[in-house]
Amino acid sequence: MSTRTILLLISILMVPWLAGCHHSASPKEKGREEACRTDSFIALYRDSILEEPSRMKEQFLNFRQTLHDSISYYKATVFAAFCCYHNAQHDSASLLLAETGKFCQRQEKKSPRLYELKGYLYNYSGVMLQENNNRDSAIICLHKAYDALALADVQSKIPDICINLADNYYQNGNYPKAISWYRKALLTADSLGTSQETNHAIYGGMARIYTEIENFQLADHYYQLAEKDYEHLSPYEKFFFANTRGNYYYVTKQYHEALPWFHRAHNLAHTFKKETYRAITESNLGEIYLLIGKNDSARYFLNKAGEYLLADDRANASMRFYFEGLYAALALNRNALDEAQRLLSKPYDLSAINPNYIYIRNKRLEELYARKGDYEKAYAYSKLVRQYDDSLRNIKALNNIAEIDSRYRQDTLLLHRDVLIAHNKAEALQSRNLSMTLTFILFLLLAIVGASIIYGRHKREQYLAKQMVVITQLRMENVRNRISPHYIFNTLNVIIPALRQYEDLAQPLHLLVKSIRNNLLISEKMAITLSEEIGIVQNFLELKQSISKDFPQVHWNIHPDTNTLVLIPSMIIQIPVENAVKYAFGPGTCEEKRLTIAVKQTKGNLLIHIEDNGIGYTPGRYNDTGKGTGTGLKVLFRTIELLNAQNAQKINIKIDNLKDTNNALHGTRVIAEIPPNFNYML
Repeated sequence: MSTRTILLLISILMVPWLAGCHHSASPKEKGREEACRTDSFIALYRDSILEEPSRMKEQFLNFRQTLHDSISYYKATVFAAFCCYHNAQHDSASLLLAETGKFCQRQEKKSPRLYELKGYLYNYSGVMLQENNNRDSAIICLHKAYDALALADVQSKIPDICINLADNYYQNGNYPKAISWYRKALLTADSLGTSQETNHAIYGGMARIYTEIENFQLADHYYQLAEKDYEHLSPYEKFFFANTRGNYYYVTKQYHEALPWFHRAHNLAHTFKKETYRAITESNLGEIYLLIGKNDSARYFLNKAGEYLLADDRANASMRFYFEGLYAALALNRNALDEAQRLLSKPYDLSAINPNYIYIRNKRLEELYARKGDYEKAYAYSKLVRQYDDSLRNIKALNNIAEIDSRYRQDTLLLHRDVLIAHNKAEALQSRNLSMTLTFILFLLLAIVGASIIYGRHKREQYLAKQMVVITQLRMENVRNRISPHYIFNTLNVIIPALRQYEDLAQPLHLLVKSIRNNLLISEKMAITLSEEIGIVQNFLELKQSISKDFPQVHWNIHPDTNTLVLIPSMIIQIPVENAVKYAFGPGTCEEKRLTIAVKQTKGNLLIHIEDNGIGYTPGRYNDTGKGTGTGLKVLFRTIELLNAQNAQKINIKIDNLKDTNNALHGTRVIAEIPPNFNYML
């Protein structure tokens, strides 16, 4: 048993219980209780009307038998009528609506609930009149529905009324009026907070109008807005959108793009009880297949649509004329010219025919007589086609102008309204106590500033803590990389045999211990003095030179005026020097290997130059090979980035591949510039 059926049974079984529990309640209280129960019932089953209209009609008719409140009773009646309409039982729907209309006319006391009932009554009456091509009467009904719902407590259906009015004006060819009602629907939905439920239908309707007046750019814009919510729409809403989107591609002659949308609409139409929806999509598919030259598919869908649309009790002259024209186009595709002429020559009262259908027939007659060699008749029909084209262009131009004018007038009214509201607000503000207003504003500003400061400080502390953790991890990883097993193994292999033969060669071991200690000591420091950094680097170079026969010539150039007690970021010299020794010089290099380290002060700034004549710098070269991890440079750049964030004057560091600056050179140059009085405190 479905959830909805269970809920219905519960609601029906609760009626006697409610009656017993509230036998002493007043009629007004009973009316409120039944109104709430009716609204809940409608909300529960409303979405099922299109899928199962026959079953839902019985549900609404059964439910109303449990009601004593007249307005709730007839509200259920209106929805039962809507179910009949969607089940193609138009006579039953009309009887139920007429029954409700008589009840409304008898009521002398007006109330918001009665206006709500009238709104539903006139809305559904308008929808039925629209389907029967009585659009003028439908517009009158829908205006009544709009006015009634404006006086009701529940106004969430007003955007739907606006959409229905816009659709009727569109079908009457009054595009500016239709656009104005679509815009009113947008504004109303926005103010009522129902945009998510209605905007897709509004955008789709506006796109359809802009397609009609050949403003294809705006049409496609609104179709794209509507398409964003396609997956969340109800089956009927998906059907409507897919059909209109296919029509857009049909009008713009993108027939292959139209085809999948019409197929979507056709698949959805099979889930509805109203055969009209299926027949419409089948006629659309038939015409598209005609236009792309697939005659068998065209005939199949046209025959399927004709089974319903050409039935004696349904087809009007305009519809028959339209279908005769499609079958004539099919005959032209098959080069059956006599059959096409027979179909196109059938007599009709053209005053009752849609002008667009006449225009299309004239184009087919022009093609027919041109292919038969009767150029005189072909020319006569081509003149009629050109006249219609000119007339159509004029109408579309006028509609474009009228639509732009309507849009301008609406925007102007909104602007005047906003100006008036702003003026009234200004007068209201001036009438308040000025001192209280200023005090409140001052308090608010102080609260905002205080909150901003606290929030900014908190975010800054979080950022610094995160950066410190990252830098510490990178520094420790860098230290661990330096003290690699390979490094220690090679060193001890040299030092231990040497110690066995010469007692005075204990120096390499001493240098190793000192190097390890230096690295551990500076791993937690942001800054050390220049002299300390030079000592650590010299110790490292001396150690490396003692264990390597093929070691570059190292040249130190410390300017005598340089203040060696100035603070610098730890490892700013050590990391580039280590990288040069480790990566710059490949095996078998014939040229004398050089490494130059220069330090001097210029205009208060400390300049550090580290240059080698090796193979040059390529970022990430060794990361993928396992020869290097790259953590040294990560430590260096992260540290400088963090310190620069705390200082107005920044430390600048860059790495150049010398070959990029001069093809005659090779090697790597690292330049670091440190401003005076740099703050290393975090």
